[in-house]
This record gives sequence, C-alpha cells and structure tokens, in this order.
Amino acid sequence: MHVRWVFLPRRLPALYLCAAVLLCLPACKVARIGGQDSTDEVISSIRRERNELKKQIESLQEELKHLHGQVDVLQQQVQGTPPQVPGIDPKHLPRVVRIELHRFSGVVDTNRDDRKDTLRLYVRTLDQHGRFYPGVGEANVQAVLIEDGAEPKKIIDQAYTAMQFLDAYRSGFSGTHYTLRLPLPADLPASVIQLTVKVSFTDAATGAHMSTQKMFEVSLKRTSI
Repeated sequence: MHVRWVFLPRRLPALYLCAAVLLCLPACKVARIGGQDSTDEVISSIRRERNELKKQIESLQEELKHLHGQVDVLQQQVQGTPPQVPGIDPKHLPRVVRIELHRFSGVVDTNRDDRKDTLRLYVRTLDQHGRFYPGVGEANVQAVLIEDGAEPKKIIDQAYTAMQFLDAYRSGFSGTHYTLRLPLPADLPASVIQLTVKVSFTDAATGAHMSTQKMFEVSLKRTSI
C-alpha cells in the first residue's frame, strides 16, 4: 500500500487570514468604541471638535491682534510722542485732566421687570480745554447707599483695568463716552433711595489721578407714565 502525502502550500494559512480580514471589514464600519458610538459617529465628532477648535483659535488670534493694538496705544502715550511740527509747546498737546459723568447717567431697568436693577454711568474724559479726549488708564467706581436713620452703606466697589476701560468706549446719539454698567444688589428697598457715586480715574499717560462724584435720588420701582 502506497501512502500519498499531500503537502499544502505554506502561503495557505496566510490566504485564510486575508479572507477572514475581508469578512470582518463590514463589521469594522459599525465597530463600537467603548460600546457607545460607531466609528462614523466618532469621526464626525472629531471633525466637529476640530472645526470648533479652529474657530476658537481664529477668535483668539483676532483678540490678540486687538490687544496688541491697544498695547501700542498705551506705549505711545506712556513714552510720549514728541510734536512733529516745530514750534509747538508739548504743554499745549491735549491730555486728560478731568472726568465727568454725563447727564444721562443713572439707574435703569434692564430686564423689564418694573424694577431698576443697574447703575449705568457715562464717563467722559476731558482735556485741558474741556473737550472730550480718549483716556487710557485704570478706573474705579464706588456707590454708597444713604437711607434715613441708617448708616451709609457701600454697595458697589468695582475696579476696571486699562483694557476694560478701553473696551467700554461708546459713541452714539448720547455723545462719546465710556459706558460702565454695574448691577445693583437685589435686596435694596423699592422706595426712594439716595446713591452717592464716585468715579476715580488714573491716566496711564501722565499718572494723573482724578475723580468725580454725583448723587442720584431714585426710586427703584419703575413708574408708568
């Protein structure tokens, strides 16, 4: 009896392996990551996150460009730019010498609930001729509540950096000014109250410190006309 030996090619197991991989490919498309999301969903999520990060980066780059511009302004004012026209005395160049509160400053209702909730101040920085001149510097707002038969109570003490003050710049029908909005405490009485408001400003260009003060007599409850 003769035994006939049959030798399988060495590459056959590899062929079996390739066939098994091909059979598994459709299943890979719906493979679960941690038993939660499909591969397509994960890829879509990654793409969304990438797009969101791209938008955030672009926004930060724009903000950085804006801040660089403000820093340049600060440096120019602090270092002082000499007059470009001969014969001009530097003391005649405009500079901030005082501040004032615009007459439209006061307490307002911002959420239409018939109760005034915000102290809105229009701060104007003025030069030596009484004209508005853009100011760069730090500011502080303090408000003291005065009630009959009670000790004065400080209800607001808010500081502003030079950058925050610059961002408050506004120009419109009410003029050019820096608008500062400060929320009032919710537990203030609805009756007529007196608020003594003091705004301080330190000019970054000259180091000059100035302040202004005004009293507001208001009723927090909005009256209908």
